[in-house]
Amino acid sequence: MMLPRDAFLVRPKRRYRESLVGYLYRFYSDNGLGVPREYGASVRGLYQGDARLKTDDLKITLGADSLVNRDWWLAEQSNIPCFSGRRPAWLQRQYHPIRYCPDCLRMTGFHLDLWTLPFAEACPEHRCALVSRCINCGVPLSWRLLSLGWRCPCGAYLLDATSPPAPVWCIRLADELMKVSGLDDHSEAEIIRDSSTKDAESLLQFYEFMNWAKVLRRRLRQRFSYVLGPDWSIALKPQPHIKIGAWEARLLFSDISKLRRFIRWNFRGQSGVLVQIQEARPLDDALSLLRKLKGNRYADDFCSMFECLFDELDPGIKHWPGVLFHPMFYGKDLLPTLTAFAQWWQALAKGIPVLKPGSSLNSRVGFPGNHGAAMEILNSLLMAACRNEDVNRYVKLKSRWHLPEYMRRQFSPEEVLPAHAQYFGGLRASEQLFVRDLIDDVDGA
Repeated sequence: MMLPRDAFLVRPKRRYRESLVGYLYRFYSDNGLGVPREYGASVRGLYQGDARLKTDDLKITLGADSLVNRDWWLAEQSNIPCFSGRRPAWLQRQYHPIRYCPDCLRMTGFHLDLWTLPFAEACPEHRCALVSRCINCGVPLSWRLLSLGWRCPCGAYLLDATSPPAPVWCIRLADELMKVSGLDDHSEAEIIRDSSTKDAESLLQFYEFMNWAKVLRRRLRQRFSYVLGPDWSIALKPQPHIKIGAWEARLLFSDISKLRRFIRWNFRGQSGVLVQIQEARPLDDALSLLRKLKGNRYADDFCSMFECLFDELDPGIKHWPGVLFHPMFYGKDLLPTLTAFAQWWQALAKGIPVLKPGSSLNSRVGFPGNHGAAMEILNSLLMAACRNEDVNRYVKLKSRWHLPEYMRRQFSPEEVLPAHAQYFGGLRASEQLFVRDLIDDVDGA
């Protein structure tokens, strides 16, 4: 039978930082009683994400003001995109085993709500790992079996436990969780009251971002044996249930220098002065997933940092979206490279005949070209200019190709790449292939 709150001799108030399951245990323990099984099952269901769970009986015993919106944050918010159409399995509070910091439990006398949140595996105040096993018998601690006075069924006191130092990434995650949940704004002595929707939004944005990081990590671990067309591939051991940990934490606290290394890593196997973002699959995946997190402050910060880094590599070719200078040029002055290309091209163009207005080469009959093929041509010429190759080697290009008059002029460093991108991109596919073959003859000589 469910007893009303007034039937208990001791009626402690729930503290602001106290977890619901911890308060339920403390309420009955202070009255010398064990928690009824049906109450424990109700809280467990709530923690495991059952938003439809009825808690009227809990409110009768604990008081209507003892349950607050924060207790339902993770259960009700099922709109976190996991990019597979289903709610992430990890998006639930920790119920079993019990997690706690021995020092905090000794100081406050109650179980903190922080310890039930996903990824809270350390105490940010004492910088130690949370304990989840009995120090005497070693079994996982269970709310259902916990004896009065914070005792394990074997008789050991939970307060007597010690905990080793936690990894730095665990501490940083726990500290961030304290901030975004609003728990750090209140003292241990403060009585519980309803939390603000702003705190709920901040906490859920944190989990949205961590879910993005988990999905990205899973994709980075995929191995492809062969490709069937542009979008179909065979993945070997994709490991979809990787536990979120240090890698995601490092990504969460990344700065521009770390993201710069990430971009370099994505293009590590590519050569050429110009590269395409779409050709760097993990980076392209990361950006595509980030764009789905509109309004998320973590994602917005990352997008801003990526935009700054891409601006550093912007070649100024507006009609070629996603084309950048190779990340090897980070921190380097690009003006000498562009100046060298402008001078080298002028020397080459002088030996190529002029395409007269009435020439049949002006005909636009045929399949239009694409900027991918045009970028290959431009990359070959850029690399030749960087190597300061002798233009006289391009005998076939000079004798068999024709240029419009406007491509023979002296280009400034700022306009040389956009002008060449527009010219080569405007060629027909057959013309691009023809020029590509002429250049390959020189490279293979």
